[in-house]
Amino acid sequence: MGFNRMIIKEFNVEELNLNYYVGVSQIKLDLIKILNIDKLNHEKKGIDIIFTIIKSIENKFPQAIIQLFNGMYILNQSHIFIACYFVQKIFQEKNNISNNKNIELLLYFSANRQISKAIEVFGINNIDLKSADLNLCILSPINNLVEIKNEILQNLNAVEVNLVINNQSFEKLSNIKRYFEVSDKQIHTILKSYGIQLDNKNDNLDYLYLAIQDLLYEKMALLNSEIVKVD
Repeated sequence: MGFNRMIIKEFNVEELNLNYYVGVSQIKLDLIKILNIDKLNHEKKGIDIIFTIIKSIENKFPQAIIQLFNGMYILNQSHIFIACYFVQKIFQEKNNISNNKNIELLLYFSANRQISKAIEVFGINNIDLKSADLNLCILSPINNLVEIKNEILQNLNAVEVNLVINNQSFEKLSNIKRYFEVSDKQIHTILKSYGIQLDNKNDNLDYLYLAIQDLLYEKMALLNSEIVKVD
């Protein structure tokens, strides 16, 4: 079904001489088959197995970054695309915070340099494992994303499900504003620069999401400007 297809976008960044592809999908895995047990009571073992499988697939596609993540505080697909851009940029400039590109991606999702916090909030956890719905991001210099995705689905006994990362709501907006410490004043300042005036909280969600997207870009750019490296 069409709505189950991975979102794939090509990026050509001339100033960095970079061309790459990003794929975003949502998958549902069969944890019982993965663990070969009858009860879902070994979540930590499940996470270890999943990451072992993902690592083996990354070894098969060594130029790709494969990241399963918690999408609670992901604004939309652009949030992911912007983070992927900065990961590419910062490793090319050798200005990365972590030596691991997967962790660096989580850092840019969070727009925060604290590795432990980024993993805690944006990494997958036991709750994600119990629901069995996981968000997937693949970044690759060549358009082999469908091949990688199919490898993941096969090895995790998973299927693609309806991707909800782009769903909009005031509740989601409120949670994201709180997590990223975005104020209404900042939002209205951004919108004012575009000549947009919103009079109350029930005004156009598209504009509000656009403003927060711009603010997230600013936060990631600020993170990019910080040079201290952490192993």
